Amino acid sequence: RRVHGESFLYCLMKLPCLTWRLCACALVTIFTQCRISEAQDTRSWYRQISGRINVNDRMYPAVCDCSGKFFNLTSACGPSRINIKPLQYGHERFTAHDLKLHLGDVGDLKAVDVTLESFSCIDGRSSDEILGTPGGDAQEFIHALIAYQEIGRTNYPIWIMDVKRYLSRYLNGTQRGTVVPGGGGKKRYRYMYYHTDYAAVERLRKFMNEPNLDITNPAPHIPREVLLSAVSQPEHVGCRHIRRLLSKSNPDSVTSMTELFLQAMYQILWDKSTPLYKRIKHVILAARPELEQKALVHIRSSNLCLAAGYAFPFPPYQDDVSLYIQHPNAALSLREDLANYFHDLANPKDDAKVPDLKKRSYELAREAMEAFIIEKGEKLPIYAVTIE
Repeated sequence: RRVHGESFLYCLMKLPCLTWRLCACALVTIFTQCRISEAQDTRSWYRQISGRINVNDRMYPAVCDCSGKFFNLTSACGPSRINIKPLQYGHERFTAHDLKLHLGDVGDLKAVDVTLESFSCIDGRSSDEILGTPGGDAQEFIHALIAYQEIGRTNYPIWIMDVKRYLSRYLNGTQRGTVVPGGGGKKRYRYMYYHTDYAAVERLRKFMNEPNLDITNPAPHIPREVLLSAVSQPEHVGCRHIRRLLSKSNPDSVTSMTELFLQAMYQILWDKSTPLYKRIKHVILAARPELEQKALVHIRSSNLCLAAGYAFPFPPYQDDVSLYIQHPNAALSLREDLANYFHDLANPKDDAKVPDLKKRSYELAREAMEAFIIEKGEKLPIYAVTIE
């Protein structure tokens, strides 16, 4: 973990080689970082921490005593204002002023750690406070899987058992588990979000001739192979973004990886003999055909909040107003997480570098958003919101 000193001046006092006159006139930047294991997590270990100080582009050794109060990045990320910039005015009557009123008072917003939160779809039918990205966690994993196939596993086919293994290991916390401070080594896991809707589930029930089908826990008499094939058909997928990946207009690699992911995910979800199914947040949204989203809103945090790993969730649907909510900058953390994960899986001969995997995932996410904007047309207002 990173340990930040209590006070800028307190650390300076530990430098006998510098005078206060020099410190007063110099441009000073301190960077101290150390890693301490959980077993060493006591205040006594925060004393005599070696570091470096940059004074007028010259580096000096430093020893800091950081055993006092710690710098709280969460409080430093406290929002003070909301900036709204129109990107596309559209034809809908939902102005920047309407959006400002809808977002509410800046003091009511709360910052969350993006490494501990799931990413939901930008779909405007949920009333939960979310961090949004097209297709949610599921689509980001699919994008990373496609990048891995193209870059990290070029000489070997990927089968359903491979995808199930990748997803199981990922859900098991090899990459996603985060140690809870003061929790005795316990980990907190963020769920993998996937959503469908009631209309798609009803079509699936009709196809399977099972009016009472529970898609999350099908009855034993239902043939699993038939159901597995059915859940990966476009008409039975309630998320428009993942459904788009199943379109025949896409390359075979895109559609095949999407089908394999859906089948692997449902296999894990249906297997109640292991706890992995509990880490899939399977959501069935109401169809709400009459609901029209008023705008697409890109929510960004300030540079300080982003550096600290915090973002501001927001409910897409509240007060009878529905919005598409996206957190483009916060989603970069998830893509980096996935890129690191698939880099570890890659064959060394394929030389799958993390930046290449992340770049490809970003390209796929950008293409998804561009396709969505084209689908919605010019009538949809688009706003960029920065919370500072």
